[in-house]
Amino acid sequence: MRQLLASGYKAADIEAAMIAAGYSGAEVQQGWKSLEVVISQEQGQLYFNLSDQGRDQATQPQPKENYLASPVFWSVLVGFVVLSLGIWVLLFVVGSSLTNSPPFFLGAFVVLQIAAFFTWLAMRNRNPALARGLAVGLLIIDVIIPATLLVNLLVFFGLCLAGLVGLP
Repeated sequence: MRQLLASGYKAADIEAAMIAAGYSGAEVQQGWKSLEVVISQEQGQLYFNLSDQGRDQATQPQPKENYLASPVFWSVLVGFVVLSLGIWVLLFVVGSSLTNSPPFFLGAFVVLQIAAFFTWLAMRNRNPALARGLAVGLLIIDVIIPATLLVNLLVFFGLCLAGLVGLP
């Protein structure tokens, strides 16, 4: 029972499995009591009573951090989206007047996306707010905006085709 608790199984699941294996309810309760005695005798371990605190006392969920309230999340998200879209604006504004600029700006955009992905991989455990800002930014820039443009383009061509064919 002790090894199962240490492995992360819930006390109610252990008890149900033991009853299903043929142990009586009294034998299971005796097992819990012997577990309490063993735990209390270990060196440096404080005595705790599993039956007094509930069966799932060891598996209390950790409170989740609200990343939407983090200034790091919002600054990374806004900065990444503005920088990514700014590269495309520079591509069309400056790139139209220079001959070699479009490949440079396109390469800068690709490098920025790849760097953001690898930064997200490296920071997702160390700084979750920063990592989630990058992940949402990548989702917006690389998935949502292109998918929206594609759907709008298809709707536009569908409307044009319907107008050419003469459908009402």
